[in-house]
Amino acid sequence: MTLFPYGTLIEGVAQVGVSIDAANFVGGKAEVHVGYTKIGTFSAVVVANNHSANGNTVTNITSAPQTITIGAA
Repeated sequence: MTLFPYGTLIEGVAQVGVSIDAANFVGGKAEVHVGYTKIGTFSAVVVANNHSANGNTVTNITSAPQTITIGAA
């Protein structure tokens, strides 16, 4: 899984994702800490990659966006 803290289609913002390894999940949950460097309102999403059993097909599933607002310190 990959967390995109700024969303996936924000003009002028690099599409940097934070990979979440399956080993980090405990009881179906994983905790991720992200430091934002830009001020604004963003729609963070998580993208899961589902591979077929034979490895020939990959389907990406994107979560509903979560609105996050970052203000000046």
